[in-house]
Amino acid sequence: MARDILHIWEQSYDLTHEETGCLVLCAMVRLHLLDQQGDMVEENAEGFIRANGGDDSVVSFLVQLYTMCREKTSSIVKGCKAALELSKCFRAAIQQIGWVPDTTSLLVESND
Repeated sequence: MARDILHIWEQSYDLTHEETGCLVLCAMVRLHLLDQQGDMVEENAEGFIRANGGDDSVVSFLVQLYTMCREKTSSIVKGCKAALELSKCFRAAIQQIGWVPDTTSLLVESND
């Protein structure tokens, strides 16, 4: 799973492990970017995006993108599978703006 996280933003890397979705979901909650229901905590997400070099337009794009990807994957009942598919949706669009956050914080946070 660590390999999946390290390569999560690479379009050519095939994300297929449902456990990776669990890891992403857990890390996002632990980083306070999502609440327990999977809703974005916008203030914290904005801070994370800015800390990773995003400006106002990137913040706006990513908040809208998360909402769109969440709606697109809303029919998936299982949390980890939904998180994996949401990650794939997010990854596909994030390449368009050339903004990729550092994923090492996901590994550090998820290993606590």
